[in-house]
Amino acid sequence: MFNTYFVYILANKRNGTLYIGVTNNLERRVYEHKNNMVKGFTSKYSVHQPPVESFGGDK
Repeated sequence: MFNTYFVYILANKRNGTLYIGVTNNLERRVYEHKNNMVKGFTSKYSVHQPPVESFGGDK
């Protein structure tokens, strides 16, 4: 059985700091970033905005 993982990119502003992460629950993880629920890089640098559209695919 295969696990599904997502690679996602967040930014603090246009042409600003980028954060790249991997998760198995994209909706939960983006919510955690936007609400500063996890202390670390994204809360320190206010990295909350998705800079590009996200998409997924099947193998």
